[in-house]
Amino acid sequence: MPNRITTKKNQVTHLIETRLHAATIRASRLRSTDPAIPRYKNILLLLIWFVLASILLYHHEPWRDEAQSWLLVTHLDLAGLLRHMPFEGTPALWHLILFPFAKMGLPYSAQSVIHLLMAFAVVSLFVLKSPFSFLTKLLFVLSYFFLFEYAVVARSYALTVLFLFLIAANDEKRLINVRRHLLFIALLAHTNIHGMILAVIFFTSYAWDVYAARISGLRNTLYFLTTLIFFLLAVLQILPGPDQIAPPLSQTLDLPAPFVAIRNAFFPGLGLMQKTVCTALGVLSLAFLLWPLWQNRRVFAVIVISIMALLAF
Repeated sequence: MPNRITTKKNQVTHLIETRLHAATIRASRLRSTDPAIPRYKNILLLLIWFVLASILLYHHEPWRDEAQSWLLVTHLDLAGLLRHMPFEGTPALWHLILFPFAKMGLPYSAQSVIHLLMAFAVVSLFVLKSPFSFLTKLLFVLSYFFLFEYAVVARSYALTVLFLFLIAANDEKRLINVRRHLLFIALLAHTNIHGMILAVIFFTSYAWDVYAARISGLRNTLYFLTTLIFFLLAVLQILPGPDQIAPPLSQTLDLPAPFVAIRNAFFPGLGLMQKTVCTALGVLSLAFLLWPLWQNRRVFAVIVISIMALLAF
């Protein structure tokens, strides 16, 4: 009996190693062909980003929803905060991060500093771990979203991007580090509604990978069940209360919206007669940009489904 168990474990291990090797080869084809970027360039880029983001933060006037988060964690206890989450329409992870700092009596500006450090972790992960060329990294981290929207504006979006990058960084070893991968997916579900949608997509894809690789065992089963419990807790935090009226799904889900967004991204401001043609051209343009990912069907499917799902809600 022990010999049979050992043989089965060896077979599963060999299968996982084979799939990881194939995944590594596919991923290497997507990597930049540029030579290794000198470390000092990455460090210099991070320093430039931090200085520019700090300057923008110094001159930033917070939006109302930014102040709302800090007011909640300042004036509510933990139970009251969790009871209030349905009115916010988002899980409480961002608020729970702020909670201990607010209770220590720190000023409101502490929220911006915490968020900036979180955004710095996101940018550092991308610059130091991604396989892209230095020019791509430069344009990416100095873009509007990563220099302002996800860095200066103190919302939960930086958390979403952080867990997305952690999932991507762990992707090649996802069949070995099952617990770590599922932890990142579970935490992603607790960032906001968009994070929940992405987490469901990633969880479904990962569950299929594990099933196809014939990975089993009580420990892994417990990891998956724990992740489902995390999903349930995230959903429970945003369920409308008895004094709330939730809009029907027909008002929340907008199926044509993805195509409208794709058209406007590539051909903005065109007349009604050109909309059908421009929508088709926009979809073709997006397909052209995503075509290099086709060699990795799983990544291609996850990205396309994620884009359509996020734009539809």
